[in-house]
Order: sequence, then C-alpha cells, then structure tokens
Amino acid sequence: MNTLQMASQLAMSRIRNARGHALLDTLAVLAFSVSSWLLLTTAGGVWMFYGRMGKLSDMLFDAYAIPRLATEGLGNAYMGLAILALALLIIPLLSLGSSAARLGAGGRAKRLASLRLIGLTAGQINIMTLVETMIQALVGFAIGLALYLVSLGGWSQITFTTLNIRAGEMMLPWWGFLVAFGLVALITLGSTLVGLRRVAISPLGVARRETPKALKYWRVIGIVVVLPALVVSMKGLDAGTSTGSILITGMIFMMFFLTVSIAGPLFIQLAARPGARTANPARLLGVRRVLDDPRSAWRNISAISLMALMASVVVFGLAIAIAPDAPDPTIENLRLVLVSDITKGVTIALAFALILGATSTLIHQASDVFDRADESLALTKMGLPRGVLLKARLWQVVPPLMLMLGVTIGLGAIPGLASGNTPNSQNYSMLMWVVGVGFTLTVAAVIATVPIQSMVLSRNSRKND
Repeated sequence: MNTLQMASQLAMSRIRNARGHALLDTLAVLAFSVSSWLLLTTAGGVWMFYGRMGKLSDMLFDAYAIPRLATEGLGNAYMGLAILALALLIIPLLSLGSSAARLGAGGRAKRLASLRLIGLTAGQINIMTLVETMIQALVGFAIGLALYLVSLGGWSQITFTTLNIRAGEMMLPWWGFLVAFGLVALITLGSTLVGLRRVAISPLGVARRETPKALKYWRVIGIVVVLPALVVSMKGLDAGTSTGSILITGMIFMMFFLTVSIAGPLFIQLAARPGARTANPARLLGVRRVLDDPRSAWRNISAISLMALMASVVVFGLAIAIAPDAPDPTIENLRLVLVSDITKGVTIALAFALILGATSTLIHQASDVFDRADESLALTKMGLPRGVLLKARLWQVVPPLMLMLGVTIGLGAIPGLASGNTPNSQNYSMLMWVVGVGFTLTVAAVIATVPIQSMVLSRNSRKND
C-alpha cells in the first residue's frame, strides 16, 4: 500500500467514525461544507446581477412599462452593490475554510507521531497530511455544492427591483465552480502547510508544537494605511459610481478586513495582560491561555468579530443617492425600491455572516477542548473542579469577544462617519440585533463544549484495575 492509498483510507475512516479527534475531522468537513455552500451562493448572486446588468432596463420595461431612460444605470448600481457584498463576505468565507484546514492538520499530531515511529519518513507524513486535508475539503465542497444546487429553487421567493429571482440566474457557469473549488483548495493547501510548519515530528515519534512568540506592534500598520484609503474611497460612492470604482472599493474592503484580522490578536494580547493579576482560578487560567496564544484566542472569536465589522460598515456607511429630492414619482419609486433591496441584501449578507460565525465558533471551541485535553486532565487530577474549566473557557472567550466587538464596531463606523453619513434608529437596531445574536451564539458554543469536555476527560481517565 502506497502513501496516497493509506492517507485516503485513514481520512475516510476517521470521517465515518465520529469519535474523539475524528469528531473534529467531521466538524472540519462541516466547516468546508458551509463555507463552500455560502461561497457558491454569494458568487451566484454576483453572477445573477452581472447577467441583469445590461438588460435590467428592458426587463423593467417589459414587466411594468417603466421608461428605459428612468432605469438607465440601475443595473450597474446593483452590480456594484453585489461586488461590495462579495468583498465583505469573502474574507470570513475563506477564513472558515482556512480554519478547517488548520484543525485537520493540528489535531493529528499524536497520530502522525505514531506513524513516524513505525518508519514513515517526514516527507510521507507531509504528503499524508495534505492528502487527508484535501479529501476533507473535497468532501466538504461536494456537500456544499449539493446544498447550493438544492437551495437554488428557494431563492425564487426573493425579489430584487420587484423582479423574482429565477433559479437559472444564480447558476454559475462551469468555470465558476472550478474557480470556487480552486480557491478552497488553495486556502486548504496553504493553511495545511502552515500547520505542518508549527508541528515538528521527530524520528522518535515525538510531536512538538512550537511555542507562539509574543506579537509585535507592526500588526497595526495595515489598519493605519488601509483605513484612510477606505474613507476616501467611500466618500466617492453613490448610485452613479462606475463599476470599476466600486470594484476598487471592494478590494479595499477586503484589505481592511484582512488587516483587522492581522491586528486582532495583538489587541487581545495587550488587553489581556492586566487580567493575569488575579487570585480567581478560573480567571487566571482563562487569561493565561489567552496570553499563551493570542492567535488562538482571536480565532475563537474572529468570525463574530468580523461579522460585527461588516454590520458596522454597512450601518454607518450606507448611503442612497439616487435623486432623493426628484419630483418625478417614477424616480422616487425607484429610489424606494433600491432602498428596500439594499436592506434586503444587507439582511441576507448578515444572515450568511451569522451562519459563518456560528460554525466557526463551534469548531474552534471543540478544537480547543481537544488541544487542551492533557492540560485539563492534569488539572482535574490535581483536584480542580470541572466547573472551573467551563468558567475558565468563558474567561478565555467572552472578554476578548467584548473587546473585539467594540474595536470592530468602532473601526467599521469610521468610514461612514467620515463620509458624513448619519445612521437612523432602524440601522442602530439592526446593528445591536446582529451583535446580540452573535454574542449569544458564541456563549452557546462555549456551553456546547461541556459534553465534549466530559467525553475527553472520561476517555483519558484511568480505569479501575
């Protein structure tokens, strides 16, 4: 049996046998499935608006006899908004796939050490890990593709510009599926290689993880550079903005999200240091875990934090500029339709973000339980109550989450406020609702790890002789 055959059989058997670390592999497949499904659906929405861009005026004229002159340029406006939605979602989407790949690589350290001990070379270990993770990604993408195809019919109940979405409009061309899978595969490959660099397997079969180094202040440079560019770019946005300019703004949005992701662990590290001076066991344990690996602490809450950033950008930066004071009732009606459609699109985007956030938070919390199994077992052997472990996990997650929610909401508000936008009370309500749901999902994910923690401790406890 060669290395590829062994890797394939091990990967499929671990996915089918959802116990122990195999449960983590199953959750990784779930993450790949959700990210692939939402990636394809979001791309399908952009493809739909691209198809309507040049003929939206004709469609509205045929359906409602609206003069073509009144709707000229409307297709470009919708296409631009679709590109912005993709830009807002693409980083959280790919981050979820990246997290799933890292879970697949990091959770195998002990098993890889055993295989190294029986004679496999370091190269064979690397190939096996890559193959297993790619199989997870392939299975997840296939499930996500099936969900995408099944859900196409459901979008027919949604209208944009008062026209129902037809299932065929959101069907990507063949090369669109290849591009989507290529993105997932590329992220998977890169994340797995990074994970392998952090886990060294010696010839004696000892899995050694590198201790993360303290984070440096250079991580905030990206925000300092990109945020002013985003402010300038958003000031020029209105309904008449060209698609090219909107595309540039979308790329700046993606860079903004990326720079916040890079700086997030540093913010958490700086804020957690004073909290280590405490006599409370649960708080001390939780804060020390955060300081030991602030990147892991960020990954626990990154999806919800980025969702709050997206919501803040939308709430404070949303501006409609399609002749709001025009006396022509047709133009005014079109403006109202556009406002309604943007609200609808924002709701869909935030719903996608909540799904991403819930999935990401759950798999990271489950992963952390397995990664700290030896530590948790040692603490319980020393007499630490299991309830303290849950409280420590809450200290590990909730304070960093509250901090980053404040940071991301503040950063997301800057471009809109600098552009002179004043959100109404309805927008504030939407922001608070989204943040509240995200916070609740995070706490629920922590509580959901209690049975997993009990399973890990019971499986590792010594049986009676």
